Amino acid sequence: MKNTLKSVAVLTVIAVICAGLLTVANYFWKVEEPQGVTAELLAVFREMVDDESAEFYEIEIGGLGLNDKIKNAYKASAGQNQDIVIINSEGVAGSYGTVQMLTAINTGEDKIIAVKIYSNDTDRKGQVINPDAFRDLDNSALQNAKIDVESNATVTGNAMIQAVKLAMEQYVAKKQEILNAPAKVYDLLTVRVYLKKGRREIEPTEEIGPDDSIRIIVEITSTNVKKANPKKVSTKITVLKNGAEYTSYETSKEIVDNKVIYTLTPKRTTLGSYQVNVEATIKGSTSKGSISFEIKEKEPLELKVIKRMFEGTTEVTVVKEGSNNEVVYKNNLDNYVYAVINEEYEYDNGSGFSTGVSNIFIAF
Repeated sequence: MKNTLKSVAVLTVIAVICAGLLTVANYFWKVEEPQGVTAELLAVFREMVDDESAEFYEIEIGGLGLNDKIKNAYKASAGQNQDIVIINSEGVAGSYGTVQMLTAINTGEDKIIAVKIYSNDTDRKGQVINPDAFRDLDNSALQNAKIDVESNATVTGNAMIQAVKLAMEQYVAKKQEILNAPAKVYDLLTVRVYLKKGRREIEPTEEIGPDDSIRIIVEITSTNVKKANPKKVSTKITVLKNGAEYTSYETSKEIVDNKVIYTLTPKRTTLGSYQVNVEATIKGSTSKGSISFEIKEKEPLELKVIKRMFEGTTEVTVVKEGSNNEVVYKNNLDNYVYAVINEEYEYDNGSGFSTGVSNIFIAF
């Protein structure tokens, strides 16, 4: 009896240990699961194309110039029909939220095979449109098609339709680029560096003057928070001004969801050429990002405008100043321009009248 109880106890301990090891193993196996096409997503794709032998991989769409509402694209690599591309596109349902639609396209015929809802965060769920209504449509037929929408879900249904139309439109416009795109590679970390002026993100090529208040934003995104905890990311940020190290800025850091966000605020935006280099490292994986921009004296308004009016303008002089903000300019090409500078006017802002200013330039 004692031996039997002892055997049961030993078996119980072994079972508990095995369960624990299995849990740990499942955790790490899940972490290593491919991020582009998961088993669940592959099952959805196979159902859409009606082929259990189909295999897909995600392609890199960054740099193709696609609409930013095209979220992902996938290409068939095996199966009964390897001429298939599936595009994930987003539609905006007004204030109700967004929907994402999967559109499977036969690239040999440029026709839709199937569509399916990928995600829907609106309060109108279910099949508010008939997915079969899109089958076998090419882009021209699709754009002119009238797809029925459930009467109580018009906004959401129209967003779904627009998402499918956008996917097909973008596919036709960029077909060769999409078909030639390489497989997307997922890093543990991605680094994005950009500029903000006030609340607005700006391009590094935009004119930045010494009186402008700018911030340098560094976003380090973890593509796998279990394997790359944002709190444990090691970051090296180097700022150069005219090739020399620049340290006259304040830095703040915050962690939001799967991102580490650094904000660099220059104490003074002085003239010069700037280069920002970022290296983010975790567990031997390193990702890099950079940005270059220049702070220079802003061109006077009259020079900027007249350069657009007359190619080859390099200099503008005042010929005559009159009353009521009137000025006559002459450029280095002997062109004359009449201007009214900072002329006040009133306009209705919807809740009353406000005062603004305008500048008018007329060549003569």
